[in-house]
Parts: sequence; structure tokens; C-alpha cells
Amino acid sequence: MHECCGSLEDAIYRDARRRAELFFEPDDTLYGAMREGLRAAEKAGSPAVVEGLGHPLILCPDQRRLFSEMREQYLRPLCIRSRQQTPMRVHAIPLEDTPITTSSDPRLQRLDATLWNVALWTSRGRVPAGTSLDAPVSLRAWPGLTRLQITPGAMQIAALWITQPTGLMATAERLGLPYRYVFSFFTACQALDLVEQKSAATPASAPQPEPAASKENRGLFKRMLSKLGLG
Repeated sequence: MHECCGSLEDAIYRDARRRAELFFEPDDTLYGAMREGLRAAEKAGSPAVVEGLGHPLILCPDQRRLFSEMREQYLRPLCIRSRQQTPMRVHAIPLEDTPITTSSDPRLQRLDATLWNVALWTSRGRVPAGTSLDAPVSLRAWPGLTRLQITPGAMQIAALWITQPTGLMATAERLGLPYRYVFSFFTACQALDLVEQKSAATPASAPQPEPAASKENRGLFKRMLSKLGLG
């Protein structure tokens, strides 16, 4: 789990003098380059490519796929290098310039799973700069953990955030988990736009009637929390 959650001790998270160690600049990383590529693809309505890594990463968000000849063991170390160390170029490409392949081609990967992994390998127990450590975190949707790399405590954290929005620091303390597990899971969920934070000072909007299906799901997660000893 070191490659995903790092090795920062809990004492570092509690030490205000070492607060800077808890953050990373996403725009200076491969993770940031991939997010930039997704924005470029959305704007152009076509695939996008990240170049400068030895083998290009071709992002095809419409198909929810990524094409690359780079294997995981070579991709992982690039996540801890800055874009100054490894200059990258990101731009949209015409659809006809993407490789013709089949669904069984090992070079074709799930885009969400790769982005999730890259976020974890970049995070290593940290969160993107500008993230509040105290604002409540809520889960917009349950992550597909059956197809994603599961980090320690992921089920507990997800169950808490989807029923009881809780700050990052408070989440670790309430669940009795190392802070680095919570921070890494948050970064991975944020990569897939699964989480949101609201300032405690933000006035609450008028409550809206909750759909029956939503109530049923919320009841399910509350029962899950109860089984986890969090109800």
C-alpha cells in the first residue's frame, strides 16, 4: 500500500508546522496532465493524447477507454515525477488518428481505473493543494470498487461520506484509520468526480423531497454503517 497511501506518520498530519507535506500540486504531475487531456477532449469532442512519457497515453472519454503501450510498472514511477522532470505535451487529436483496436487488445484499458490508479500513485497520502482538511466531504456516488484498486478502509470511508459528510481529519479520527488512507481515498475519488466539499459556513439550501429510491439507498448505507459500528 506504500505506492498508493505513502508512509506519512499520523504525527505529521497533526503538526501544523508540517502542513505543506500533506498537499501536492496536481498541475505539475501526470495526474494533472491526464485531467488536462480530459478537458481538451471534452472541448474538442475528440480523443486527446499525453505525450512525452516514452509511449503516448491516448484518452478516449467517449468510449471510457485509454490506449497505451506503457505497462503499469513503467507508468507508476512517472506519477512521482514533476512535469519539469518529465515534460509532457497534452492536446486533442482527430478520431481517425487513434489506433484501430479490439476490445481484447491489452493496450486498451479502462479510463476510470487508470485515472484512479494514477491519482493514488500521485497522492501517496496527500491531497491536491487547496483542499480543505476540515470541510465536510460527501460522496456523490458509490465508487465501483469491484473494478478499482481498493485501498485500506475504503468501504468504511465511503459508507460514512455517503450518509454523513465528514471532514478529512475527522474521518480518520472517527474511523480509527491512518490519515494517509483517508487522504489517498479522497484524491482517487476526486479524480473521478465522486466527492464534493462544502464549507461549513455555506448556508444550507431548503430541503427538497427525497426520491423513494434515494431514501432506500440511504437506508441501505445506514445499515452498512451500523454493521461497521458507525451507526
